Amino acid sequence: MEFKNLGDIVQTIQDNKQKTIIIKKHILTTNELLDIETAFTDNTCVTQLVFADCDLQPEDGAILGRIVGRHPAIQVVALECNCLGDQGIEDFCKSAIRSKTLYRLSFNENDLTDNGVKSLRMLLMYGFLQVLSLDDNPKLGSKGIHKLFAGLEWSHPLTKLHLDRCSITAEGAVVLAAYLRSNPYLKHLILPNNPIGDAGITAISKCLQHVEFLGVCSCRIGNLGAIMLGKAVEAPRKTHLYELDLGENQITHLGLALNDKEGLAVSLAKNTILAALHLDENKIGDKGAAAMAKLIGVTTSLEILDLSENYITDNGSSVLAAALAGNASVTDFYLSGNQVRVATEAFANMLSQNVTLVCLDLADTGMDDYDAISFALALPNNHTLETLNLDINPLSDEILRQINGYLSNKQSLDNSAQENLDTEEEDDQDSSPSDLNKQYSVEVQDGLVIKARME
Repeated sequence: MEFKNLGDIVQTIQDNKQKTIIIKKHILTTNELLDIETAFTDNTCVTQLVFADCDLQPEDGAILGRIVGRHPAIQVVALECNCLGDQGIEDFCKSAIRSKTLYRLSFNENDLTDNGVKSLRMLLMYGFLQVLSLDDNPKLGSKGIHKLFAGLEWSHPLTKLHLDRCSITAEGAVVLAAYLRSNPYLKHLILPNNPIGDAGITAISKCLQHVEFLGVCSCRIGNLGAIMLGKAVEAPRKTHLYELDLGENQITHLGLALNDKEGLAVSLAKNTILAALHLDENKIGDKGAAAMAKLIGVTTSLEILDLSENYITDNGSSVLAAALAGNASVTDFYLSGNQVRVATEAFANMLSQNVTLVCLDLADTGMDDYDAISFALALPNNHTLETLNLDINPLSDEILRQINGYLSNKQSLDNSAQENLDTEEEDDQDSSPSDLNKQYSVEVQDGLVIKARME
């Protein structure tokens, strides 16, 4: 619920009925926070407490810490987009360490530096935190990561760690790798927009045995880093990694397939765990597309594949489409920002054969009216596609109407199939609707966007 003023906030807390208190964009003075602290005296209901963009100052940290430390039920605290700084965070943690229920804590965008992590480290050691988010604290740096995690073998184990835009370099990544090695419970490591480079990702890749999600987009990772990641997840190595985000890095085709034995794509061909791979905004080109096509041809686990904006031309797109035609695992495929014109026919053939694809993104691929006609003809033959994105393609209103007509025809076919199914199952009136009952719909904006979804 939204609060209009301090009185609403205090009254809601005193009513002791709301489990979640979210205070956003209310500029709170220290005296007002003291009133909120008093209101919490007899509260036993709140489990989630959020102060976002409230202009909290260093002197407010101790008050907030007392609220959390004394409360018997608060589990989640988010103090995001404030100005607590080192002193405020230190004071908060000194008091919050008394909490036996706090397991999720966020200090995103709070001017935290390496000088403000001493008490936070103590909270990690003696508290019960499982999820910690320090996103958008660029002054934290590798020095702060070292002070926070170095030698932290004994602590209540974190399961998720968010460190977006914290100016972490390879030195900090080495510290995180050591923490990964000592904490087998850390499943999600999210550190995009940190310049860890190949050296940093190499260190981390050696300690991924228990990690399930690794987010390292925009981390200046090149071919060597991609190859080392591949080795880390290649069978028969034990791995639980199901999602890997490598978007906005510096990977070329050499990082995917340096030779027949080395490269991320080569290694993943032997992997049966990874379900999502994000390689958008790299530089893999047609040779990289060919390497990915080989992976698509053999993978049984990969479900989400993002190759957007990778300098792929029609040749590479055609190879990818051919591989998708026989693939039985990929459900979401993203190729926006590449070239798909001559390759349109290959995608049309793919749609006629593929039986798993649910989402296809071909936005900004240079497709014109002529290309779109052959593509649209294949839609009635496909029974799984739910989302089609052709945004930012120069398609006329006329071709949009034609595609809409093909999709409407698909809808009629689905309805007929549903009628037949209903006839066969007259005695099962309470059964849930079949997928055949889904209908295609189309969104058109300014004659440039088509989004076809099954509803």
